[in-house]
Amino acid sequence: NQVKSAMPDRALHGVVNAVLAGTFDEAACVAVEQFASSSAGPFILEKLVHKFSRPDATLSDLQATVLFTYLHRFLLVFGPDKLVSCHGLLLRHMRTRSLELERKLKDLSVDLMLREPSFGDSLLVLHIAQRSPLSLRILTKFAEFRPQWLFTKLYEHLQDDDVSSRFCVLEVLTVIAQRQGPHFAKIIETSMWSFLLELLQMESDEVVLNTGLWLFSMFIPHLRTYAAGAAALKDRFHDLLLIFKRALCWNGSTNQTSTSHAHTHTH
Repeated sequence: NQVKSAMPDRALHGVVNAVLAGTFDEAACVAVEQFASSSAGPFILEKLVHKFSRPDATLSDLQATVLFTYLHRFLLVFGPDKLVSCHGLLLRHMRTRSLELERKLKDLSVDLMLREPSFGDSLLVLHIAQRSPLSLRILTKFAEFRPQWLFTKLYEHLQDDDVSSRFCVLEVLTVIAQRQGPHFAKIIETSMWSFLLELLQMESDEVVLNTGLWLFSMFIPHLRTYAAGAAALKDRFHDLLLIFKRALCWNGSTNQTSTSHAHTHTH
């Protein structure tokens, strides 16, 4: 029994030592994966994440890359519910400047979001707060697989009273539109479409309005080639005219001045 209880500890130490050495050890990985159907499996993963999540834990970019390579393997073997404890650790590294670590974080995050939506919620909240380039790339990549889910979540944040949140959501949508092209027209199948039309008629912040118009102009041509798009344009033609009229008659001196994000954003 003592030998059996020591086996999970040895497997854990093998991965920890590999992470600290900055070298991926396949044998150490397999040693942990053999506990996938055992009650010891979650224990190993929890201890591993806890060790490198402590306030006094410091990881180099190379060590972090190795750690997340292990966690990616374990995600595929153990499932997302066994890796909930690693969400915070992932989010903490979103501002890395290491290209190799960025690639690993992007691949792991997208796979985790596809399997565990709660991580997607956390990542979106983090992006709205920090607007890191990496979290933006993760969100736009994820949109290639689950656009409807992401549009729904972005719609929730677009209704926020905070100007910066609305701007950030429109910025994310603009990048998605640039990358997806005609596929982005599926946005009309969500509540985002109607709310965007309303936003462009009511928004008082100049930068948010400008970003919304930029987004709008990018996907309107694609709506004509999308089956439901032509009907959507016809149904809301009056709104489109009001939006264009408002843009043409815009007088910044009589509208609310833009917030500080106007000085940091360029198209």
